[in-house]
Amino acid sequence: MTLSSPTGRLARWALQIQTYNLKIDYFPGKCNVVADMLSRPECSDKQTCELQTVVIDVPSRTAGELRTEQLKDLELKKIIDCFEDINKSVDCELDRRGVRLKSRSTLPLLPTL
Repeated sequence: MTLSSPTGRLARWALQIQTYNLKIDYFPGKCNVVADMLSRPECSDKQTCELQTVVIDVPSRTAGELRTEQLKDLELKKIIDCFEDINKSVDCELDRRGVRLKSRSTLPLLPTL
């Protein structure tokens, strides 16, 4: 069997999909990260879930107000103090927006809600 003359199931598939404008890209197995999910059968034990909407009013605060509240929390203050006293040779700094790691990521310091 060649791709120019498919037979059997491949021929039936080719006939079904030729009505669509379809482009198939091949990905090697190690690059196809969803292959396992796509090859699994559909889950038969589906459960219905109830959905409820929760609305939380979050007061708007400035960065300075958040910082003041964070410093009032004793556990969070220990963490902030640790970052402020960290060895400067480590590529980590605490700025007004949060913790910056390797000058790429910012992890915001937010109070526990």
